[in-house]
Amino acid sequence: GIGWRPTDWFMPLRIKQGILAHNSAKEAGALLAKALTQGRLTPRVTSSASSRGSKTVRVVAVNEDTDLSKLFGPQAAFSADMQDFKGKAGSILRVPSEGEVILAVGVGPKISNQDTNSVAATIRQAVANIRNEVVRSFPKAQSVVFDRSLTGGNAQYGRVAAEAAAIAALSAGKESPAESMNWVVEGVPETSVRHGSMVAMGVNSARLLGMAPANLLFPESWVEAAIAVGEEQRLRVEVLTDTDMRNLGMGLISAVGQGSARPPRMVKIEYAHPDVSPDEAPVTFVGKGVTFDTGGISLKPPPGMDEMRMDMMGAAAVFGAMRTLAATQCKVRAVGILALAENMPSDRAYRPGDVFTARNGTSVEILNTDAEGRLCLADALCWAADCKPCLTVDLATLTGAIGIALGSMHAGMFTTSDKLAQDLTIAANSSGESLWRMPLDDAYDECIKTPAADLKNIGGRTQGVSTSAAFLKSFAPGTEWAHLDIASVAWGSGPHSKLSGAGPSGYGVRLLEQLAAKRQV
Repeated sequence: GIGWRPTDWFMPLRIKQGILAHNSAKEAGALLAKALTQGRLTPRVTSSASSRGSKTVRVVAVNEDTDLSKLFGPQAAFSADMQDFKGKAGSILRVPSEGEVILAVGVGPKISNQDTNSVAATIRQAVANIRNEVVRSFPKAQSVVFDRSLTGGNAQYGRVAAEAAAIAALSAGKESPAESMNWVVEGVPETSVRHGSMVAMGVNSARLLGMAPANLLFPESWVEAAIAVGEEQRLRVEVLTDTDMRNLGMGLISAVGQGSARPPRMVKIEYAHPDVSPDEAPVTFVGKGVTFDTGGISLKPPPGMDEMRMDMMGAAAVFGAMRTLAATQCKVRAVGILALAENMPSDRAYRPGDVFTARNGTSVEILNTDAEGRLCLADALCWAADCKPCLTVDLATLTGAIGIALGSMHAGMFTTSDKLAQDLTIAANSSGESLWRMPLDDAYDECIKTPAADLKNIGGRTQGVSTSAAFLKSFAPGTEWAHLDIASVAWGSGPHSKLSGAGPSGYGVRLLEQLAAKRQV
């Protein structure tokens, strides 16, 4: 009922479900690595068209109240459709022409009358609308050319357009005609187009991981894929096995993973620009990577449980962001930590009433095994503290309650740092991945106290969103820290899926890239 099948992404690799059922970690990891490094992740986007003709779709951006006869000649005055076309944002009209197809796309008020973020949002929407129209009406087109009218020749807007095109062209289901087309953003530097394409590569990497069935993507296979991608992009990858984690006192993620035949893993991915001092404090990103979440002993209801293969989109966003930082050569030191586990019921599974100890010595009483993501993140945040970061941001599909609070319009942001909140808000607005700051005051700390341990892993139904963040606060590094609950924006068909379509949105990659860019040295 959601319009796509996860295996469709992997059909080009000739993977069938019957084969997937018996993959070893190395086999599955190799298949994931191949999917993550093949050309399909980055549809061809350039700054100049190699040829023009009947298989070219040229896109002209039209502002409100523009005189179409000046743009398209006197024939515009004799077309009833063109007389009715007013340049309203989102509207599309085919312009009579010989040779190449010309589409006018409405973009609303003039750029000079809009702020930068509004223009970027308009460009993203225009690209998404054109993708839909081209796939529907011109599936055999070879090239889609956005002329200079879309960006005004602005390098920043050129990057946004290229980024949007490379995301929009990649279908969430079966291969779309848009994927084989050449997408051209004219009138801007090739460097801007290339940068936008590399950001899209990170977003599409996260989307790919979200598409993977849980019998292909599990902690061990993700590790194998991360190592292969790290070697290709010169990223340093460190892996903790379940034994390593127990030896380091990471009792919480170990508890979550002990019920599964697929043991948990913790992955650290490090990137450093060659011009940045090794003594520079890194920006650190931490992601929840529960590759399948049944709820454990506190079992989830069956309807919709198949979507719990996407309970790892926080870690996917971190993985995609680290790939993008390396590809764009962002002048920072950055660390990405992936907390990977499966949450399964079995005779070995952790139970309500159990007590476990985190790496920092904090004891936790388990009252609900379906509140597992915060347990995985807790040990990951403790490990992140060892990196002595200048800031830490964790991302997780943590609570269903965030969707009740904010719908699918915003992710929830929790932080006690006003400076980091401001930086994240700026990054969110410029990337088009919106955030809304939620309360995180000391009153919520009282809700997670228990006589059986230092903390309990749930804080009550009515304040569940903020108590989950209050729980994580107890494990966060002493420097700037924020928690982003992305459960309502990580997949689906809401505003954050305009470019990506149904399925995983890749939310968070663009936001993290913008945040890291702001902290460049």
